[in-house]
Amino acid sequence: MKKIIAAVCILALVLSFASCGIARKEGGSDNPADNSLAAETGEDIPDTKDTDGDVPGLQATDGNDSEKDAGDTENPEIPQVYKDFIKQLYPDTSDDVCFLATADMNLDGMNEIIIATGASGEDHYTNYVSHLVILENKNGTIRQLGDDLCNGGYSVYQVKLVRMQDDPKKYLYCGLTNGVSLTGFKIIGLADDGTPFELCCSASPTGAGEDTLMDFDNDGQYDGYTQNRWSYDVLYYPLARKYVYENNAFRLAETVVMLPGYPEDIKGVILQYLSLDAIDVRGSKEASERLAELCSDENAGEIDFVGNDIYTPLLNTLLEIPDGIEFDIDEQGDSARADISYRDDSGTQQGYRFELVKTGGRWTITRITKTAGQ
Repeated sequence: MKKIIAAVCILALVLSFASCGIARKEGGSDNPADNSLAAETGEDIPDTKDTDGDVPGLQATDGNDSEKDAGDTENPEIPQVYKDFIKQLYPDTSDDVCFLATADMNLDGMNEIIIATGASGEDHYTNYVSHLVILENKNGTIRQLGDDLCNGGYSVYQVKLVRMQDDPKKYLYCGLTNGVSLTGFKIIGLADDGTPFELCCSASPTGAGEDTLMDFDNDGQYDGYTQNRWSYDVLYYPLARKYVYENNAFRLAETVVMLPGYPEDIKGVILQYLSLDAIDVRGSKEASERLAELCSDENAGEIDFVGNDIYTPLLNTLLEIPDGIEFDIDEQGDSARADISYRDDSGTQQGYRFELVKTGGRWTITRITKTAGQ
C-alpha cells in the first residue's frame, strides 16, 4: 500500500509539470510557407497554437502556428461531390465535416484532399474526429488513398497539415487522446505511389502520458517532440524524453529522469538498479550516473533482464502484490549476497545472484551472475 501511495504522489508531482489544455491564438501569419498553404487550400487558414506541457529539463515552444486545425474549422465550405463521396464511404455517419484541406503531400504535382468528419469542441476532451481520409481526384474520379486514419486504440481529437524541419513534403498531424489522462499524436505522410504511411506515432500504451510535437528552434517548422511518462510503463519513475527530427526520421536526443534518493538497504539497491535497467533511460546523464553508483560490475550490462521477462515481476514487487521477485539475502557485515528468483512469462524459473559491498554507508553491487533459466 505504501508503494501505491508513493506512486500517486509521484503522479501528482509530474502532473504539476504537465498541462493538458489546448490554447488557441487567432490571427494571421507572416511565415511564407503558411501563406503558400493558404493559397493552396483556397481559403483563409486560422492561426492556431497548441500549448505544450512543461517538461522537466526540456522546455520549448511548438511551431507551425497557422496550419488548418480540425478544432478551429467551423462549417467549412465542402464541395457537394466530396460530401457525396463521404456519404458513400460512411452511410451511417451523422457527423459533419469538420476539416477540409487540399495539399500536394508527396510533391507529385497533384493535390490530395484531406477530409475529416466529427465534432469541434473547445479542447481534446470535447473535440472528436470520427473519420479521416485522404482522397485524390483525377479528372473527376475520386479515390480514397489508404484506409480511414482514425484507427488505433486512441481517439483522434485534432487534425492539421504540418511541415517538418528541412522537409519539403507536407504531413498530416493527428492529435490522439483517451479523453482522460493521455495526449499524443501520429504523423501521416504520403509515399510516392500515393500510399499513406505513418512517419511517427507517439502515445503512451498505458493510457497515461503527454506527448507533444515541438518546434524547438521556433522557426515555424516542427523539428522534434517530447514525451512525458509517469505511469507503470516507466515503473513510476517520472521521465521526459526529447526526440529530434533529422534526415526524415526521429532520434532520441535526451532523457530526463526524476530520481528518488539512493536506496538505504540491499533490496532497495537491487530494485532500483533493475528498474532503471528495465525502463528506457538512454540519453539520461543522471540515470547513467546512478546506475554506475548502484553497480560497479562492468559486465552487468551484458545481462538482458528485460529479455528474460523481469518487467512484470518487478512491477508486482514495487506494488507489493503477488507474483513478484523472491529475495534471499545473506548479509555479513559490510558484504552481502542476494539471490533473486521469479517466473518469466512462460512460467520458467529465472534467477540471479548479486554480490554487494558497503562503502561509506552505501551498498553497491559488485557482481551479478545468472543462477537459473536460459
